[in-house]
Amino acid sequence: MTQALSNYIKPGGTLLVLDLLKDDDLMIDGVFAEHGTYDIVAHKGGFTRHQVEEAFDAAGLVSFDFDDAISARKNGYPITLFVARGVKPLATSSSPRP
Repeated sequence: MTQALSNYIKPGGTLLVLDLLKDDDLMIDGVFAEHGTYDIVAHKGGFTRHQVEEAFDAAGLVSFDFDDAISARKNGYPITLFVARGVKPLATSSSPRP
């Protein structure tokens, strides 16, 4: 998905992602009970910093940044959302200049 999104970014543009930070102690079925009813989420349980950084690297994005953004409660459970940022490098010419 990150690769697909990066294809829409112009060189020098930024991709921002806001998503659930993975927490092994979080009871995902309680937090997102609606996900059991609908098959709408491809990756349940959130992402680690490492997973997001790997996806951004694979998409060719640089200047990776990752921060906890929002602490909230959903269905009584504490959750943390992160924001990740990556930049599509400026295009470089493969032919030498005279």
